[in-house]
Amino acid sequence: MLKILERLAVYTLTRVVLIALIATLLVFSGITAYNLSNIYITVNEAMDKQAQAVLDDLPIEQLNKYFTSNYLNNEFYQLKKRYQSLDIASYKHSSKVHINILAPWAKEAYIMVEDIITDIVLVPRQDEDGNVVKQVIPKWNNSSKRLHMVYTDGRWKIDGVVK
Repeated sequence: MLKILERLAVYTLTRVVLIALIATLLVFSGITAYNLSNIYITVNEAMDKQAQAVLDDLPIEQLNKYFTSNYLNNEFYQLKKRYQSLDIASYKHSSKVHINILAPWAKEAYIMVEDIITDIVLVPRQDEDGNVVKQVIPKWNNSSKRLHMVYTDGRWKIDGVVK
């Protein structure tokens, strides 16, 4: 009888441990999926808002949701400075985000993103004589960028571009 109770206890204990492991795995995979989807959405929206802020004069306050002050004071400021004297009529924008799997407890991540802006069209300017002034459009950096993201204030934010 003792042998049966011992086998029952081992059987029950192994099943409890197995169920606990499966539950832990499910929780970790759920948290990871949640983080990855948040990062993907944040990066796509951030790149779109950044393009609007640089090319369409979107208020910079709307970027605080997506970027840390470190990014806004460094990379964004340099980008904005290149285009601030131009009146842009239209452009085409697209982003491609490449995400690696993160640990569920991660508080920072590195993400590859292709931020592509093409077909920038300027509003024509005229000089005092009514002649159209030739304007030079700075080329947008359409290369892949490695973004450093941090989890702060309950959300993922872009903190900088890794060179």
